[in-house]
Amino acid sequence: MADVRRLHEPFVLMNRVQRQFEAKLYAKLHALKGFDALRPAYLAVFRNMNPHGSRITDIAKRAGVTKQAIGLLVKDMAAAGLVEVAPDPDDARARIVRIPKANWKRHEQVAAIVVEMLTELENRIGARGMETLTELLRKLCD
Repeated sequence: MADVRRLHEPFVLMNRVQRQFEAKLYAKLHALKGFDALRPAYLAVFRNMNPHGSRITDIAKRAGVTKQAIGLLVKDMAAAGLVEVAPDPDDARARIVRIPKANWKRHEQVAAIVVEMLTELENRIGARGMETLTELLRKLCD
């Protein structure tokens, strides 16, 4: 049983870190003007899309959920003006999701907050710790 706990702990810790990071990001964004329509579920779309455009199927694959689930989120996000859906110039059957030009300033604010949060993390674990963390996470993603 002790072996199961030892093997389970990294999973629990990775999940906790992700949730804490997203909760902190969400709180920081809601403290700013212009982010009232943002819901925590939308982060699944934002973190898995290219801001210049990604297909719903690609976002779903990266997020590890169904394209129908992402499609519903994208529909809500588009209605709130957070993203726009446009024809894919490379495939007439497909549609891409992207950040509207009018929202680029907000997108830059989000990027600045993420950099600030990652800098805080690096200050906690040190530059070498950050390099090690990044290296280990890359190995897990392969």
